[in-house]
Amino acid sequence: MRKIIAALLGGVTAVVAAVTLTAAPLSASDGSVNPTTLTNAGWTCLWLVHATHCVPPGINVSNLPPSIPVLVFGAPRTDPLDPTAPFLGTEQNIRADLFAGQPCPTDPPTFQYTFLPSIGFPLPYYACHRFDAPPPF
Repeated sequence: MRKIIAALLGGVTAVVAAVTLTAAPLSASDGSVNPTTLTNAGWTCLWLVHATHCVPPGINVSNLPPSIPVLVFGAPRTDPLDPTAPFLGTEQNIRADLFAGQPCPTDPPTFQYTFLPSIGFPLPYYACHRFDAPPPF
């Protein structure tokens, strides 16, 4: 079981790294990655808690994947698809049954994963922000 979890987390890390390397250098300008361009490419972008969160196509709630990489933008709640929204960073989400209590070294001030149902998100995942996210409340 540890090998499976290690392999899954390794895969998640690779996906998050690839997305980060692709998206991080981009600013919120015409032609860059933003909630509007991602939505047009089949991603799902929703305003949740403090920002717009975009998940890649193919995430199916009837068959939840082990992990979900998320791109997070500082779009206002009034326009979650704002094409000028600044890219804040990535978020790594691990399905609750696979989460092993590891710390989140990139999410101050607690440096812990957030259990998403505890802040109103209905899916059983733990999230680690790869940026300094504001508190959910």
